[in-house]
Amino acid sequence: MHLLYVVDFDVSSVREGDSAFGLLLDHVAHWLSRGTEVVVLVSDLLESGSATLPPIEVGELIISDRIAVWESIAVGADRAMRLSVQQTLESGVELTTRVTVSEVAGRVSFRAGISREYLGGALTPVRSTSVFQPGIVGSVARDESLRLSIGGQHVDQRFQMVRDADEVGALVAALKSPSRLPILLVHSRSTEIRDAAFVAASKLIGLARVVTLTYSTREALQTAIPGLQVPFGGARLVWSDLAAPGIDVTAAQVEAAADREVLRNRLMPRLAPVAALTRGVDEGWRRARQKVQRAARADADARVRLAREAADIGAERDALLAQVAILDADLNEAQELAESYAHDVEALKARADTAEDLQAQVDYWKGQYLAQYEPVEEAETDPWEEILPLVESSDPTDTFLGLTDASDSRIVFTEAAGRSWKKIAYPDPTDMTEALIALSRAAQKLYSDDPGSIGHIDDWFKQNFGLNVSTADDTIEKNKSLRYFDFDGKRRDQVPHVKVRDAVKPNEVGRIHFAFDKDGRRLIVNHVALKLYGI
Repeated sequence: MHLLYVVDFDVSSVREGDSAFGLLLDHVAHWLSRGTEVVVLVSDLLESGSATLPPIEVGELIISDRIAVWESIAVGADRAMRLSVQQTLESGVELTTRVTVSEVAGRVSFRAGISREYLGGALTPVRSTSVFQPGIVGSVARDESLRLSIGGQHVDQRFQMVRDADEVGALVAALKSPSRLPILLVHSRSTEIRDAAFVAASKLIGLARVVTLTYSTREALQTAIPGLQVPFGGARLVWSDLAAPGIDVTAAQVEAAADREVLRNRLMPRLAPVAALTRGVDEGWRRARQKVQRAARADADARVRLAREAADIGAERDALLAQVAILDADLNEAQELAESYAHDVEALKARADTAEDLQAQVDYWKGQYLAQYEPVEEAETDPWEEILPLVESSDPTDTFLGLTDASDSRIVFTEAAGRSWKKIAYPDPTDMTEALIALSRAAQKLYSDDPGSIGHIDDWFKQNFGLNVSTADDTIEKNKSLRYFDFDGKRRDQVPHVKVRDAVKPNEVGRIHFAFDKDGRRLIVNHVALKLYGI
């Protein structure tokens, strides 16, 4: 059997009194029962059992004959449940998804793995099997009542945004830690790469952490770690060993793929096998099994001793047979473990041979290339010069993301801001674009370490950035539905606004409404369109 994918977490409950083991079993039961008429209860999982599951669709394939088999063991407070769901693909490959939930000495673990076995007897190369994160991993990671960690590192389905110098410092320290998970560094410069980062964070859980960078934090990170290069508008996977060659995905590759799963698709085939080799042994199940077997051996020894003391030949025979059965089980488990390690050794040898061959090919072709061409250095790009102009009645997301990136996230845009622009045919999109760029530069300066002498904020905007900003409007202030909006879980006030155009026809009066976010050190734009009222 070939192990393709493994994630293994330590799990604790967020709320005192909740059982992390019980919450995980809830997820397993729901995962088995989802979208089917088969109902598996938590109480069922506490006893060994099985169930036949209905067919499912995986891509273009319809997979039938799915069999779920689970084994539940316990002794005292230590317990474990191991579930296997087997399904046969059209290629003759049997795919097994295995989930283990264990609690030993108060430590709760959750493990999910995928393995395959070729059922045919012919000596035919087996086609590669696509690996996807089991749905239960995502549902457990999204559960706010559970906290998942690997080696002490908190793990969830979110990506981390690095927006200032302090956060860059923390990222540098994390990258230099050899015990961390691989980190996927993403320069969030476009809608495509942002969406791909979101998908990668939610579908590579336990395999890699996803971190997004702005233009300046990308530059600061590359300065702090010489030799580390994150493709402009692309991504780079940095392995746990910082010196190991990373995996690059360029902006051109992201754009050409036109697929929100481009990062996941490119990285899963590289991450999953490494995780399978590293986490090949199901430690949670093994520890629980050892506890159960140790208790069984002690019980069998006691039975033999009592039978001998009572000179009960029949009872002694039964007790000795029980001892033999326990020893047979120990022997079988030891053999399975030895076979697992032997498979890992062979796989590592094969990978080493392949790596040597590939390195030889790389060196050859690299020499051929360098003999013909001189290397061309990538020109530095000013992010402010890369801002895409707004187009009337169209999606402004790329423009907004470019401004957020160039300003080091000192300005952000709500979904309502995007909708407000798409709904209108503004007569001068260039004028509005220039106003947004000026406002973004102002936000970067305002929330920098040295904003200068501010005085009256309206005058500061005018004198430094040529913006006509007003922080008052009687009509809006008297109307709660116009004045307030919610963002990041807080009520915001959008009375402050930029007067882009005034003293013109009502359908040409340009306005940018925003809120000051002192805690987040940023401006939050909620409206890019015409006046909020009077049209």
